[in-house]
Amino acid sequence: MSLFRLTTPRLTTTRLRTAHPHPPVAPRRGLAVWEMGLFIFFLAIAGGASIFFFFLSSRDMRAAQSQAAWLQRIDLVLDQVVRDLENAVSLAGPFAGPDKACVFRRAAPSGSLPPSLEEEGFEFADGGLVHVVRTASGTLVPRPLGPLENPLVPGLQAGTFERLGPSLLRITCKVPTPMDPGTTRTFRRTIFLRNL
Repeated sequence: MSLFRLTTPRLTTTRLRTAHPHPPVAPRRGLAVWEMGLFIFFLAIAGGASIFFFFLSSRDMRAAQSQAAWLQRIDLVLDQVVRDLENAVSLAGPFAGPDKACVFRRAAPSGSLPPSLEEEGFEFADGGLVHVVRTASGTLVPRPLGPLENPLVPGLQAGTFERLGPSLLRITCKVPTPMDPGTTRTFRRTIFLRNL
């Protein structure tokens, strides 16, 4: 019987030391100074990057808004020019080919030729589209078009009026974009002269 008796070995302090080569570590409390510094450093980088991208996007947004306002202003002016020319009862030019000026007489409220002999028009002069009135001597003098001051469209590179047919007129102007003066935008309007 003694041969098959199980014996349990006794653990001694020596055996405990060999079983666990590292002494148990007590849990830490708080952050070390270098860990706190590293955390603040990464937080500053993330904050700086987000502020940079915010200003970058707001600058792009302002540029896009400025360009949209510029486009809208030119479109409104050209629409006003088209309305005035559509209602013309006589056209003193252009007759054939492109020209820098278009002189006309407005219709009376009844749609007929008014008793006034005053002619007005639009001219591409001095790098802009200008509203003009022809004096008795035949010279074209700038005059505001209602609330719009001259030049109606400033900073033009080129502009022409062209007669396409007896009742068709085309206005074309090329304007440098305000964001990139090296690139230009071409605006065109085809006008049906309904009273001619």
